[in-house]
Amino acid sequence: MAKEFNPSQFMAGSEFSRAYQKKYAELFSPGQVVLDVGCGTGVFMELLKERGVEAVGIDTFHQSIMACKGKKLTVFEKDALQFLKTTRQQFDGVMLSHIIEHMAPKTVMQLFEFAARSLRKGGRIVILTPNFLQLDVALETFWLDTTHVRPYPIPLLEKLLGHAGLNVSASGYDKDTGHTLRTKIGPRAVVKVLWYTWKKLTLGRHFGKGDIFIVAEKL
Repeated sequence: MAKEFNPSQFMAGSEFSRAYQKKYAELFSPGQVVLDVGCGTGVFMELLKERGVEAVGIDTFHQSIMACKGKKLTVFEKDALQFLKTTRQQFDGVMLSHIIEHMAPKTVMQLFEFAARSLRKGGRIVILTPNFLQLDVALETFWLDTTHVRPYPIPLLEKLLGHAGLNVSASGYDKDTGHTLRTKIGPRAVVKVLWYTWKKLTLGRHFGKGDIFIVAEKL
């Protein structure tokens, strides 16, 4: 039997994910309950747990579920729509990190609708998704994952979230996931500075901004 191809092999490592997702965990307070959709190996759930936030995760990849259970995290091996449609639990937050780009628009609309319904008043949805304004994303990195369906730019996401009855409180580009100039003094430093400067001047807004982020609230 042929070995199953892993479409997630190009994903960022857990240490990088911890570094940039920490600020999103800080949106939630101790005692609150947050659902992490597509929780993977539980990086964001661990960040929430460290803050005293109750974290619940769902994923369809069995190996990820087992990894989370090995960390004593609360996880369910279920499809997002199925879980949100049937659960009666109320959440203070729903995390959708690199999930929606794997879905068609109709499915995303349903996801937002079900997620909004599961939120308590004042609850938040946090969305992270690839930024197609970045040329390296549009021309290559987005297509490295064979399960990607389409990108979702900020104006479209704001309309879809509004349609689901949610109010967008913040949106933009996560600089911690973008191209930044990090170099130590040495022979290669000049080359790195020149390369970065050339990219920035040539590509302008199409270089270095990072992933899209959106925070929306249930009023």
